[in-house]
Amino acid sequence: EEVLHDIVRDGASAGITAVISGARELTTSRFFPLVPNRLYFPLGATQESLLTWPKLPPMDALPGRCLAQGPISSATGAVGQLALGSNDAAHPCHANAVRPAVDPYRMLPLPAVVLESFDTLATSAGGLLRVPIGLGGDELDVVFLELPQRTVFLVIGSSRSGRTTLVERIAAEVPAETVCLRPAPTADPDAYWRELVRSGLPSVQPPDSLLLVDDADHLSPETQRHLTALFTQGYRMILTVLEGPSVLTKVPLATYARAARTGIVLGPHRPSDGDFFGVRLDCDALPNPGRGFLIGTRDPIEVQVALTAD
Repeated sequence: EEVLHDIVRDGASAGITAVISGARELTTSRFFPLVPNRLYFPLGATQESLLTWPKLPPMDALPGRCLAQGPISSATGAVGQLALGSNDAAHPCHANAVRPAVDPYRMLPLPAVVLESFDTLATSAGGLLRVPIGLGGDELDVVFLELPQRTVFLVIGSSRSGRTTLVERIAAEVPAETVCLRPAPTADPDAYWRELVRSGLPSVQPPDSLLLVDDADHLSPETQRHLTALFTQGYRMILTVLEGPSVLTKVPLATYARAARTGIVLGPHRPSDGDFFGVRLDCDALPNPGRGFLIGTRDPIEVQVALTAD
């Protein structure tokens, strides 16, 4: 035991890694507090051994199932499942060690930044009405934006929350057969939408188009009426607005998004930031740019919007 104590204490500086297994004699040894990574296997453990263990979270006593603590896991520890070798699977005590028909439920943290080149995102299959916008959910699935015809999708957020980034992301992901209509960065948006309505959009049909309206709350009342006219003709559109109590007053079309619960809240700081859609948000006080909650018919989905190539 004294030799093991020397190895555990000084081995790291000499490039030595020690892997030690044992029962109660291990957890009560003098060198055990120096071991940074620990795996506790409840299968077959005696009550006497458990007295020297940390409190175990609820888990099944299965081969390879353990509580992991230390840098190998996380600061608070986590339930893990070790991979079994071919010889282990044939052992009588591992008769139940088979891959389950359904993968275990996992909860993975959202990354602070999602790049367009992210493998899962880059290979996701979208469609005319489904646009991949980022990652979300407990298992970091690709989150799609559903855009059926005659839809108002409202993007609510504070300054620098990622509203324009989301619009750019959608514009880059829509299929080639979909026509994205939006003013150039240097153009007058009021004049652009006014001229679009006056022209009658002769070559663009509602099923094949998407209107992207950034900073919709800055447009004039006349332009708001023009956009409402386009909506009644069947065009789908995405509007971005600053958070605040005057959204419905400045953007009448927001009423349709509120009634249909079609939108996203970016950069929420308080649970009440979802009150516009009638939901409470489980958010951080200091969210990352591009972090938000996708609102739909089900519970809000936390999502990290992916950046575009630019």
